[in-house]
Amino acid sequence: MAEKKKRTDSKGRVLKDGEMQLSSGNYTFRYCTPDGKRHTIYSWRLTKSDIVPAGKRDRGASLREQEEQIKRDLADGIDSTASGITLNELLKKYLSFKSNLKPNTLQTYKFTWEHYIKETIGMKKVSKVSYSLLLDFYKKLLDDGTTFATVHLINNGLIHPALRLAVRDHILRSNPADSILDDLKNTHQTKKGKKTAIPQDELDAFLAYIQREEYSLYVPLLITLLGTGGRIGEISGLQWSDVDFKRSEIHITHQLQYRPTQDNPNAHFYITTPKSESGTRTIPMLPEVRKAFLASKRLQMMLGIHSITVDGLSDFIFLTSKGTPFAATNVNEWILRQVTNYNTTETDTAIKQHREPCLIRPFSVHQLRHTFATLYCQHEDNLKVIADVLGHSNISTTAAIYAEATANRKQQSFANLKIFNAV
Repeated sequence: MAEKKKRTDSKGRVLKDGEMQLSSGNYTFRYCTPDGKRHTIYSWRLTKSDIVPAGKRDRGASLREQEEQIKRDLADGIDSTASGITLNELLKKYLSFKSNLKPNTLQTYKFTWEHYIKETIGMKKVSKVSYSLLLDFYKKLLDDGTTFATVHLINNGLIHPALRLAVRDHILRSNPADSILDDLKNTHQTKKGKKTAIPQDELDAFLAYIQREEYSLYVPLLITLLGTGGRIGEISGLQWSDVDFKRSEIHITHQLQYRPTQDNPNAHFYITTPKSESGTRTIPMLPEVRKAFLASKRLQMMLGIHSITVDGLSDFIFLTSKGTPFAATNVNEWILRQVTNYNTTETDTAIKQHREPCLIRPFSVHQLRHTFATLYCQHEDNLKVIADVLGHSNISTTAAIYAEATANRKQQSFANLKIFNAV
């Protein structure tokens, strides 16, 4: 029997099974995956040392380099055909599995994806997403002014878990995003902006100043936020049924959000569960908070304000003049306006009195929560009790605030310490 004639390319090199050279000079390799599907790869170069013909675009690896990679993938059970999907396609698949996410969390993820990833690294094929590519991407974001907290969200909230899904689906051997933030910390300033409590003298000045707003619907809300340490969504979503005046208790069972969702791209009010299981809690009611509740009721009756209904809930304790609950953005704008007006008045007064003005630094509604937490830590040393009141899911968060409060108290105690009276 005559020996089968060996197939060769235009250079006389013997071609292996599955290899072919087209009349254009392009090389192809055909193979089957375990599911029985046939696939074809192409290259203008048979081996790594070949030169790409003039006028032709180099696709990267030579045909036989690609063949070796395919053989390794097949041996390891890696689906090399699926690695052709883009990172965007992978992220879309990953997010489709996250049905347990709260609407506002899912919206944050989608905004982050569309704003930072979709038109940049998201267009890359998953097989081309390497450690160095991700590191360069994150470094550029930081150099352009993106905060490390945002980069942390991009990697740990989206890219890393999506690539982990690819590893589990046998699309990738390993996750190129593993431990990448640790290396990033070595080359970039990654310290997060530190939350600070409002200094006591500034807080006192602010509270005294807003008391002049006798008919302001914001004042009772601000007093309650400061007197409970509640999150803005928890306090703005309080109903009268959540308050037990006999037992002097406030029950946090839900929170109110004002933002777009997947079902509605326009910002709107909706009810959701607390931030975590620890968020469902009972907070003792301070006398000042009780007065704030009653002041809010009195103002609503005086102004004829009636509550709107949000997801079946109504009878909210704190309402705007339109009967809607308060959104964080509006509260922050009101705070800034009050601080600006106070500083203007205080500056003018100080000039007339030939003294330095006692100004208030601008602060956000969230700093009221941090201020409460810091002050509470100075009067309670049981971290479990503090965490329970604040609704912290991780006691390390409570411990960090406690440590800060303790350090401040230590400094104050030394400032008043009298030892060397005779020196």
